[in-house]
Amino acid sequence: MIKSKKTLFTLPFAGGNRYSFNRYDKYLKDDFNIYNLELAGRGDRVSQDLMSDIYDIRDDLFNQIKDNIDGEYIIYGHSLGGLLAYLIALEIEEQNLPLPSKLVISGRANPSMKPKVIRHNLPKDSFIDSIKKLGGMPSEFFNHPELFDFFEPILRADFQAVEDFDFKENRKIASKISVLYGSDEHFSRKKALKWKNYTNQDIDFIEFSGGHFFIFDHIEDICNIIKED
Repeated sequence: MIKSKKTLFTLPFAGGNRYSFNRYDKYLKDDFNIYNLELAGRGDRVSQDLMSDIYDIRDDLFNQIKDNIDGEYIIYGHSLGGLLAYLIALEIEEQNLPLPSKLVISGRANPSMKPKVIRHNLPKDSFIDSIKKLGGMPSEFFNHPELFDFFEPILRADFQAVEDFDFKENRKIASKISVLYGSDEHFSRKKALKWKNYTNQDIDFIEFSGGHFFIFDHIEDICNIIKED
């Protein structure tokens, strides 16, 4: 008997696109039908206007997900994508659609966490410095001004969506959550643990060595967590 595949929706981090998790596919493709979702203004949707309101982004991604819910599914998001995963799950519940069996959220403390640094309106030099400190970008990204100039408005819009977000939901979802974070993250374990206030199902917390983009140093381990029931 052939085992039916689950569905996996992935949500990228600030500045990311549907190709950001390509390196995960080889570990997941045998178990999941994978939908790497695309935000407006980049990648395959580069001709569309960027969005800088978190709820506009949520609605756009929800519309991509709702028609592809078929059987058991999981939503995985990193950083901005982690916050969106939670907000989308609330909208799915609001619309009386089947909930994800699990959310996998990495690089994002609890939804009520306010950012320590407001990046989206920094002067260019300061903005570049803040991106370097966050990590995750190859050196050539900063060595080629035309490349950075292309991505700068995308990054600023994504940061603004998070930084202007005024959290008012404070609702628990009926989905399990796995919270992943780096040992050198920009937020504390204490803030990560507050995710327990946002689900009435099982939750686990897994720390990985590394900073905010630890997700590219532990790909196989993270894929195993995604696959866990």
